[in-house]
Amino acid sequence: MPKQKKPRVLSANRIAIYMIMGQAFILVTAVLVVAFIFFRQSAVEIYEELDRSITGAALHLADQEVMADLAKRSVEVYESIEDPLTLYNTDRKTYLSYFSDIQNSDEYQTLRAEINDMRRNTASTCITYVVLFPGQDIGLYVFDASDYNVLDCGELFKVDTSGYAENPGKEFRGFITESMTYGLVRTDGVPCCTNPAEGIYSYLLSDIPISAVIRRSNSFILQNSIVATILGTIIMIGVTMLLKKRFTDPLKEISSRALAFAEKRSDSAGNTHFFDDLDGGQIKEMRDLSDSLRTMESEMNEYIRNLEKMTAEKTRMHAELELAESIQTNMLPNIFPAFPERDEFDIYATMDAAKEVGGDFYDFFLIDDDHLAMVIADVSGKGVPAALFMMMSKILVKNYTMTEPDPAEVLAKVNSTICQNNTDDMFVTIWLGILTISTGKVIAANAGHEYPILQKAGKPFELIKDKHGFVVGAYGGSKYTNYEFELHTGDMLFVYTDGLAEATNADNEMFGIDRILEVLNRTENGDVQEYFIEMGIEVNAFMQDAPQFDDLTMLGIKIIDIPERESDGKNPNEEE
Repeated sequence: MPKQKKPRVLSANRIAIYMIMGQAFILVTAVLVVAFIFFRQSAVEIYEELDRSITGAALHLADQEVMADLAKRSVEVYESIEDPLTLYNTDRKTYLSYFSDIQNSDEYQTLRAEINDMRRNTASTCITYVVLFPGQDIGLYVFDASDYNVLDCGELFKVDTSGYAENPGKEFRGFITESMTYGLVRTDGVPCCTNPAEGIYSYLLSDIPISAVIRRSNSFILQNSIVATILGTIIMIGVTMLLKKRFTDPLKEISSRALAFAEKRSDSAGNTHFFDDLDGGQIKEMRDLSDSLRTMESEMNEYIRNLEKMTAEKTRMHAELELAESIQTNMLPNIFPAFPERDEFDIYATMDAAKEVGGDFYDFFLIDDDHLAMVIADVSGKGVPAALFMMMSKILVKNYTMTEPDPAEVLAKVNSTICQNNTDDMFVTIWLGILTISTGKVIAANAGHEYPILQKAGKPFELIKDKHGFVVGAYGGSKYTNYEFELHTGDMLFVYTDGLAEATNADNEMFGIDRILEVLNRTENGDVQEYFIEMGIEVNAFMQDAPQFDDLTMLGIKIIDIPERESDGKNPNEEE
């Protein structure tokens, strides 16, 4: 995967300068463009008026009768030629010869010379006398008053003559032509010697090179660009300094203090003062930001002080919970084999708490040489309260069992004792069984606990659906009933808490009794611990990363060697 390029990071000062420069450039350019457009228009209008002024002065200087006569004669010669336009285009020399008498006349030469002398004192490059033919879009040169005299009398040119017949006095303006000597020129003029009755529409025209207008425009742009650049630079520097003082400097100060706060606060003990004297300058948003940072620093200092107290308290509580976990673990039988001197049975048990300490418990102990008590229980709730209630329940069950080896009576006495002072309404489910080792007979009672699971030698594991009494601790007058079954060589009894059956995976699916039976039945017939190991592997694989919500406790006993005797015929699945 290609490495992504890190974005360029700029300071606030540089960003502000770039923004101001960009805005100044746009503003100056816009002003210059607008000024140039208006200047160019004004320059064109000035030259247009200049053209008309020049032709007006020439008209005033010229002999009007001579001009009228020259125009009339030129029109007559033009009209006497058969198809003059074709002849002009095919044989210009022959065509122009028809006008030679007019061009060589003294009147013609004198008038052209007078007007040309006047022209030399103006900006005009050429003053021409022309006749227009409305409707034909053709113009006829009478004479050319210029130093070059490039146009002979009778020369033709194309021109838009619309509107001249209806308005003989219409001014001639804005006609652009290209000169080999001067390039593009603008032609404007005034009417003179116009006689519509005789078909004569004559005009005196003046040419001024457009390059003159362009030179003036370029000079204007250069001068104004220099002035605008200087003024823009001065304004930009002033605005930048003002922005730096009012905005970027306070922002830089806030940034530096925030960075120092971020770097130092991990070393502080909740007692930093980076923003105490920060005012944020004269911009409201900066002052608000400064106030917010001061408030944040104060709250952060207070939070750190509280966090240190909480951390110390949590450390202390964790140490106490570890001690409580150790005490609870040591209270349960946890050394196996538990009775190495006894070869009649193999017993094993585990308890995996959902928290540091749990509410489940198991116990097994010898009442005398021939009687083994087995207990598994599940206290309502979790954590420390459940653990305390569990320890009390465990002690009561063992004490009463040692003096009264009758499971139903033991549960009744434990229930009565707990209910006397159970202000928190906690309760515990208990299964208690007493095995007569010499005979394999089991007397048991169930106070709301899970059904035991029994395997007869060579047969699959099955639930013992015994009669449930009410949970211990809920009602002071609860009575419990004993039931009996027998264990023979090769038989195995498995009891557990609901944390095993109700172990839940990420899909909210429970492990269930069917899976418990499946795991037990497929485990090879070995010692009890092997069943527990296999069960633990299957439960962990089922739950995967899902959290453990309840304590998980199991107890199992397998009969190794008990002398065979006749069965009493009782089925442990038949309720009494």
